[in-house]
Amino acid sequence: MEKKEVSPQEQLATAIQVNDIAEIVQSNEQILDIDGVEYRIKKANYKQKREAYQKRVEKFNELLRDMKFMLESDLKKVYLTRGIDINAMDVTLKNKSNRRDTLKFQLGELLTKMAPDSDLVPFTEELEVLESDIQNLSLHKTTLLEVSIEQQVMIYTLTYLTFLIVEKKIPGKDLGEGNKDPDTWERAWKTWEDFEAEPNEKVINRCTYFVTLMSSGSEL
Repeated sequence: MEKKEVSPQEQLATAIQVNDIAEIVQSNEQILDIDGVEYRIKKANYKQKREAYQKRVEKFNELLRDMKFMLESDLKKVYLTRGIDINAMDVTLKNKSNRRDTLKFQLGELLTKMAPDSDLVPFTEELEVLESDIQNLSLHKTTLLEVSIEQQVMIYTLTYLTFLIVEKKIPGKDLGEGNKDPDTWERAWKTWEDFEAEPNEKVINRCTYFVTLMSSGSEL
């Protein structure tokens, strides 16, 4: 089958359009269907945020007293002795991100002027390379630092917040003759022990992913 060519305009639209992730970040509620069960995720309220924050403080103090764990700043020093400069990675990421944003702006202007495809190709090709570089470098940095106290505490906090805010749909009782009680929503896990014992790992992973996106930019 002949491969369909994608025009630079289509590539640009894909690169700069408001995607699903942006919509999730801005949303106040998400409904997930996981293996036939519906789960509802709402943005955390003040009380839930305060409880998650308290757990965050407790976990931070716990790990800080355990000498097996390292702060991010100390971990960076250790990596530097191995020839891995994470601060330099940050500079590179910032420069590439700035270049990407500039290219998107310039492409937008060219599209407004109805520029021919031949004028857009160099921009879209460089954008594709930049996006790949940024993604790979960000992933590499995250992997290196995920063992730090700060990252472990953040992972724990978001996991605990997932336990607090995810609800499960309970179908109403069938009353016969096409009638039924109304569906209700209740917390997916009544206790932290229930959460840790959740048999379907997919539920934890997907819910935590959405909670993480919906909590982006909020103070925990």
